[in-house]
Amino acid sequence: EPLAMSSLLIFEPHGEGHHLWYVRWISSEAVARGYDVWLATSPGCLEHPAYLALQEECEGHLRTVTLPEDAPKPKPQGLADLARWQIRYRGLFGEWYRRLSRNERPDYVFIPYLDYCTYAMALLGSPFQNTPWGGLVITPAFHLKKEGIRAPASRFHWAREGAFLRLLCNESLRVVFTFDETLIRHVRRSRPELAKRIRFLPEPAELHGSHSRESARRDLGVPSDATVILVYGVLDFTKGIDALLAAAKDDRFPGSASILLAGPQDDEVRMLLSSPRARMLRETGRLYEIDRFVYGEDEHAVFQAADIAWVGYRRQYISSEVLIQAAMAGLPVVACDEGLIGWLTRWRGLGLTVRVDDARAVGAAISRLARDRKLSARFG
Repeated sequence: EPLAMSSLLIFEPHGEGHHLWYVRWISSEAVARGYDVWLATSPGCLEHPAYLALQEECEGHLRTVTLPEDAPKPKPQGLADLARWQIRYRGLFGEWYRRLSRNERPDYVFIPYLDYCTYAMALLGSPFQNTPWGGLVITPAFHLKKEGIRAPASRFHWAREGAFLRLLCNESLRVVFTFDETLIRHVRRSRPELAKRIRFLPEPAELHGSHSRESARRDLGVPSDATVILVYGVLDFTKGIDALLAAAKDDRFPGSASILLAGPQDDEVRMLLSSPRARMLRETGRLYEIDRFVYGEDEHAVFQAADIAWVGYRRQYISSEVLIQAAMAGLPVVACDEGLIGWLTRWRGLGLTVRVDDARAVGAAISRLARDRKLSARFG
């Protein structure tokens, strides 16, 4: 719903993953409703395709403020390290807010990835004085087991849950958005009086282009008769690529199946793809790679060229935009049986779920979808 404001200040210091696409969608919607947007971001984000598209869409209504830091997004190791990073981000956002509001105070502050400082904001309060604020949370998992979703137990879940509920009590908070329907349900059950402070947002996703299946395969150099398994996004350990390569050795894995890896690879994945198994698949025309950020027509091409989408992710208990894009493209998925990906795949009938480390189960699932076109079409 429109807010009674004229200026919206957005903080996003990093461009990894989908962060800047969220910024683009939020900013474009705000400008369409008549608001001016201030975007506080780091220098490294200014060449990102999402930012360049946003500049065109919001010309005259977007003010970009370059933050003084351009560090890689941290990967905290352990609870103590997470606490340090959260406190640091809260402090940085507060410092940047004070600098930016010296001459003109924004009417509203929004953090598209509130997970930078969710728990620090809960315990220490908002650093934005009494300015109304809100954000989008992506990663909370403390509620999953209570909602019947397969996820690891943690002795710290009670603390995270208590802090999150405390965050929803913050006086200047207007609303927290989440892609997770089960988190909404959990809050309604445990603290119904706080339900108005949290809202479900269907995960935004785009998939536009002019490719046909034939043109996409021709451009990518993929044979027309291959069964193509797409692995898409930022390619790191969590994508379960090692499990897919292990399954490719199983006798149940279709001999006609090819793997298409589309997205920037981290060092661990590059090392994995230098293994003898990966080299053999590459040399026999069964492994295709696009080692860079993919968007626009190229993004459309990789989904059009595919028959199956792989979302057999490791240690990812939140949802996935790739799951949404696969559904938009009419592709069945082979998914991990854990977390929201597994839950959504089963609940919405999007594909088959497997234990990622069970190579025979992975091979059998891919073989079943490759063989049973009616089943694949129903999932798709």
